[in-house]
Amino acid sequence: MGVPRENAISLYLEDIARCDQSDEDLKLMIRSYGKERGLRIMATEIIKNRYCDDVVGCKIKVPESQEQKAISGYFWPEDVLCRRWIDYRGKGHRYHKRS
Repeated sequence: MGVPRENAISLYLEDIARCDQSDEDLKLMIRSYGKERGLRIMATEIIKNRYCDDVVGCKIKVPESQEQKAISGYFWPEDVLCRRWIDYRGKGHRYHKRS
């Protein structure tokens, strides 16, 4: 049995409390949380916070058809925000390589 092909969109989860979990544990926790609520999370990447050791973000990929569900203010736990991923590389921002 296969999985239907769908275009994916990148989203960013902000303000995830880290506690003592490893990155892999956090990824599994995020995937499980989404799956229990009917969200297909196709990929996860933990993003470290430069200023706080106890808070991380997570870049997730979800099907375009589920974007509105994922960014809904009621989907994620309290104080965890979800928004579209903004890729600053190559747009003249701090991640742009200078020549």
